[in-house]
Amino acid sequence: RAIKKDMKRTAKVAACCLTAKKASAIENFSDFINGFETGVMVRDDPKAFFDYSCEKPKGDSGLATNAKSMLAPVQMMKVMMPDEKMKSMAESVELFIEAVVELEGVFMGSYDGGDFCSGMIFGKQGSKTLVAIAQRFMKIPDDHNPKMKD
Repeated sequence: RAIKKDMKRTAKVAACCLTAKKASAIENFSDFINGFETGVMVRDDPKAFFDYSCEKPKGDSGLATNAKSMLAPVQMMKVMMPDEKMKSMAESVELFIEAVVELEGVFMGSYDGGDFCSGMIFGKQGSKTLVAIAQRFMKIPDDHNPKMKD
């Protein structure tokens, strides 16, 4: 129950974060989408911000502090859980909270890196988080696993 409650709270924080940037704040939606698509493609590239001349966002609201305060209870629950699936769920909640903190600077803060960079940050962080969550729950059947083939 505690995990569900924390997950609901995290989802509310994320929804708040994502809806805070009004559509009117994105002046050129096609630049935002191009940045988003680029972010998905460069999600694991640590030099992407430099390569595309984008500043990293800095959180400047209380949301980051509040979201980070949710990490300690999740980490404590994770230690106490004997079930591996529940531990994976708790780790996914941690990833989600960290993503919200990263995105908060763009969507609620005073980030002024432009629409392309805002989209790139959203695509980079969002896809990175989703891939990490999928990897926690995905199990490749042995007959489809390249590592298990001769």
